[in-house]
Amino acid sequence: MRSIDLKVLKLAHAGILPSRSRTAIHIQVLILLAMMVFLSTEASAQGIMSGMPTKGEAEVVKISDDQKRAVIEKLKESILEGYILRDKAKGAADRIGEKFSSGAYKETGDAYAFGRALTMDLRAITNDPHFNVLYHPLLFQRLEQMASAAAANGAGSGGGQGGSSAQPPPSTDSKKNFFFRKLEVLEGNVGYLKLELIPQINEAKPTLDSAMGFLGNTDAMIIDLRDNPGGFGGFISYFMSYFFPAEKMLLFKRELSIADSQEFYVETDLPNKRLDKIPVYILINQRTGSAATNFSYTMQKHGRATVVGQTTGAGSLGAHSASPFTLAGGFVATIPIGRVVHPKTNSNWNMTGVVPDIPTEGDALEAAHDAALEKLGVKKPS
Repeated sequence: MRSIDLKVLKLAHAGILPSRSRTAIHIQVLILLAMMVFLSTEASAQGIMSGMPTKGEAEVVKISDDQKRAVIEKLKESILEGYILRDKAKGAADRIGEKFSSGAYKETGDAYAFGRALTMDLRAITNDPHFNVLYHPLLFQRLEQMASAAAANGAGSGGGQGGSSAQPPPSTDSKKNFFFRKLEVLEGNVGYLKLELIPQINEAKPTLDSAMGFLGNTDAMIIDLRDNPGGFGGFISYFMSYFFPAEKMLLFKRELSIADSQEFYVETDLPNKRLDKIPVYILINQRTGSAATNFSYTMQKHGRATVVGQTTGAGSLGAHSASPFTLAGGFVATIPIGRVVHPKTNSNWNMTGVVPDIPTEGDALEAAHDAALEKLGVKKPS
């Protein structure tokens, strides 16, 4: 998954980069944190990008007070510049500065401990787990190089159509069937679809269309998003379109702190028949996050789905989108720069989680299937 620094996004928003790059950059910024929220207790090479030092490697990197001060100043600047909750940005930045001045980080003498302390303090101050401060020199270098290259490319192109476009590289998701794990027609002609991650729509669209074609004659649908940490927003708006009439309707929008909002509408042209009249059930649990929570919340609040299972992540996953900010000395922060807004609630599930209509600690699939059969007037098999 690629990461885009805020400096690159600002160039795009200002019109310095080619328009094709602007679109791709917006998309890349908004999906960066699909997995980031699971990166907390230990630094790992399996985190946001390969090459991040392990906890043990970061612990041997000693950080001086002057180096800490440089990181703190850049962190405060980045929060003020990018945090989506503008009314809370100054308070969060000031509080981190006060903690540094009071000596709160005096004993965090290595890169891991310092980054971890800042991460936990930021999350406590903002109540937002999308904040991270990581010691990641390789990512730091890559982001700086990307920003420099984007600036150089923009200066040369004059904002025209020339230059390279920041399209995401081809993925290997096809080897995983784009995370479509299971399709089945259950008793009572109830469709079942299990999706483990949310893929890129430009690659996964044929697979999604085929899946919906297979389930196109079912009388009810169960979509299983349990343990799905999320992924790409463009996929879910297309997926949701199968459950609404062929009319342009705003599904949700994303507000950005330093750019125009993005709006996601029902697709009016689909290759298969729509299932806009059948009951839909979505399975969630505490590990459902990011775009998967967006799908669940948006469908629920539009009245197109009954959500079954457990409240998602105590509100910690999905409603905000983060972007990486280079700080100093190899440290990188992720700061929420965007948030999902539902047109009917004018809000989202941040800090409440997606709350199920049918809560259950047991088998959510069984509960949803029973509800679907009852809705259809089909006798439950003995």
